[in-house]
Parts: sequence; C-alpha cells; structure tokens
Amino acid sequence: MEKQIAPRVAKLDDATRESIRRVLTEKLVQETMKALRARTAQEALQPSILEIRDPEMKKQFEARVAEHAAQQKEADEARQQKALRPFVLPATRPKGPATVPSPAPAGAPATNPTKPEARDRPPATKSGAATGAPDSK
Repeated sequence: MEKQIAPRVAKLDDATRESIRRVLTEKLVQETMKALRARTAQEALQPSILEIRDPEMKKQFEARVAEHAAQQKEADEARQQKALRPFVLPATRPKGPATVPSPAPAGAPATNPTKPEARDRPPATKSGAATGAPDSK
C-alpha cells in the first residue's frame, strides 16, 4: 500500500487572502461577461429576435456574420488538421534498420563526430594587446 501525504493547511495573512479574493473575483466576472456576450451574440443571430430595417445596416450586419462564419470554419478546419497531425505518418521512411555506430575500442580516445579535431582547426588569432600595439594613454 502507498502512503499518502496528508495535505497541509496553509495559513494566509489577511493581505494575501484579500489579494487572492480580488484575483478570483476578477476572473469570475470576466468569465461571466464572456458567457453573457456569447449568449447575447447567439440570440442576436436568431432570425426572429433581431430586425434590422435600414438596408445599409442590414448589409453590413450580414457581411459581418458571413465573415465571422468564415473565420469559424477556418478555425474548425485548422483544429481538425491539428488533431489529425499526430496520426499522419511521415512521407518518407528510412529503408532498413536504423544503425547505431559501434563503440570505439578501449584504447582509442573518445571523439565527437560533430566537433572537428583540434588539428583541423586554424590557429587562434591573437588579441590587439598581445601584438605590441601602442597604448593610447
């Protein structure tokens, strides 16, 4: 059986408690406003709820509704593509088994194939102070 560690009761001072309360209240208000906006928007899209009599405003409203629908469709398609992506196999697969390089013999020095050897590197450049440049004092 596993032992469970009992939760500790955290004692918060009044300032911290009030700060947390303000943050949580603000989040609650924001979420409530978001839900109310979404519900109002859904109700406005119902055919019998909103009546626009001005033809110019009606065209503008319909254009915005169509634009919103197109954006929603694109977002849904992108979500579906993203959901399918882990299941798609790569276009090319390596042929044959994967090869692992054999370990170096015990007496050989360990080398990193991505790092060039010291003898393959050009010599380091010397700094200006080491070349005997005159001091500008």
